[in-house]
Amino acid sequence: MPEDLRLLYDTRSARVMIDKEQLKIVSDIAIETFSSYKSVRSAFVVKNAIEQGYSKLFVGFATNDKPERNTFNSIEEALQWLSA
Repeated sequence: MPEDLRLLYDTRSARVMIDKEQLKIVSDIAIETFSSYKSVRSAFVVKNAIEQGYSKLFVGFATNDKPERNTFNSIEEALQWLSA
């Protein structure tokens, strides 16, 4: 298993059907699932304000430096951040 994990989520075609409490549960599960990695970076590519808002909430739910989460408007920006 690699020590560092890089994840890219392209949500530009997604329909948001989750509330804030459910999003927090998903975030907590993700943090627990990836806890064995030395570092985790997750990039979310969004296209509109609703997706941006939900992504920012998800980013904000991270309670420590791992995982690092960020939102972007393009795949290119996200890939650049992930590879840094």
